[in-house]
Amino acid sequence: MVQRLLTVLGSSVFALCFAACSATQASVIGTTVHVNGVPVLKFNSPCWGISAEMIAQRVKNNLEDASGKIVVRQAETNYLIMMGSRAVVTVTPVEAKTRNIHPRKLAYTWAGELKQALTVAPLRIGRTDLYLGRGDSADVQVAGKLAGSAKITSSDPDFLRVEKTAYGFSAKALRPGTGFVTVSANGVVKQLNYNIKPYAVVLPDQIVAYVNGRPAIPGTVKGAVESALKLNAEFAPLASSSVSFSSVPSLGTGMTITIPVKLRVTAPGTIERNGIVSVKVVNLGIPKDNDDAL
Repeated sequence: MVQRLLTVLGSSVFALCFAACSATQASVIGTTVHVNGVPVLKFNSPCWGISAEMIAQRVKNNLEDASGKIVVRQAETNYLIMMGSRAVVTVTPVEAKTRNIHPRKLAYTWAGELKQALTVAPLRIGRTDLYLGRGDSADVQVAGKLAGSAKITSSDPDFLRVEKTAYGFSAKALRPGTGFVTVSANGVVKQLNYNIKPYAVVLPDQIVAYVNGRPAIPGTVKGAVESALKLNAEFAPLASSSVSFSSVPSLGTGMTITIPVKLRVTAPGTIERNGIVSVKVVNLGIPKDNDDAL
């Protein structure tokens, strides 16, 4: 009898421990419910007089109190996402309409994403490496049950500065170099390598070219733009550049125009710059001699 009682108590304790240990870790940021650090359910619309933020909070509470198999059931025009015997999410036609899909499809989509989030590793980094140019920033997702308590450190803060965020961490590339970011919690350690390089060219916030003519002909405008790029941009050693124009107009006296220029710059040991640069061109309209002034 005693042995049987101990067996029953042991089974009850095991069941209780399993339920507690498998409890869902959920949080809310804005109108999005995160499960184990993974954004899963984003509510776009209020319903039944309840704001989207409050709906997300209620779903978060439901998830933390529920356990069991995830299934979808229809309830009139709504669809319920069940976890065990409890409805944790009600998918309404109003919410589905914000995505232009049927509520049944939204319910099964959310149910699938919820299943994946529940099986995520205790600590997971959203990418394996960071390849950044000097001055660049990047956001990295950290997921898993331990994500909330994770400590984020950079191997060299002079190269890469990291700051913990609600989703994981942000990284700022300060100077060229290599290293790694360590994400750790409760004895679980993950690392992400980073490589920071300078860009082949650094451009100022604004480039202005000045011309003089009545009007300034396209050749004059083009030459002024190319000269302004060379004078104002900071090129890496041994840089090679090419500039191309889609069209270059004449520019009347006293007029100003912004011209898009396709610029490609490469240099050894740097990150290539290839894209459109806007150059402001101003025709000063200064007289060439005193006779013109008269």
